[in-house]
Amino acid sequence: MRTLKELETGFISGGLNCIDPETYKKMQNKAMNDGLLAGGILSSLVGAAAFGAASGFSTVAGVAIAGGAALAVAPYAVIWGYLNSSTWNLMYTS
Repeated sequence: MRTLKELETGFISGGLNCIDPETYKKMQNKAMNDGLLAGGILSSLVGAAAFGAASGFSTVAGVAIAGGAALAVAPYAVIWGYLNSSTWNLMYTS
């Protein structure tokens, strides 16, 4: 079975039942990977910023604050990366 092109997917994206299940699974896997990548990068940046802001405290306290900030942001960053993945452009073209 051949892979659908972006234009073809745009024509049939009116309903999810019109998309080949294997193609949709590949799209969803890419979106999940994008979400995990975005979550890792954004959490690391927030953790580094929190560690820098807490540099006046002891090193242990700075690490604890940085870890807590990164863990607090991680779920939201993963969801943001998943929803803003480029793979959804195939389904929601205007």
